[in-house]
Amino acid sequence: GDVSALNPSGIRIGTPAMTTKGMKEEDMVKIVETIDNALMNAVDLQNKYQPKTLKEFTELLKDYVKNDIL
Repeated sequence: GDVSALNPSGIRIGTPAMTTKGMKEEDMVKIVETIDNALMNAVDLQNKYQPKTLKEFTELLKDYVKNDIL
């Protein structure tokens, strides 16, 4: 299980549910790229600012989204 909300162990995505909504392989690639981009930005944010709490991380994330602070 997860030890910290700042370091979750994974994401579960229901591929059967996605395909029933008409998504194809190309859509899955876009989803993976979007998730990868979000996770890499989160890691960069953690490494650069080293927030100690989820609240600190959330505030940094808000600033990042508004001002592109990385």
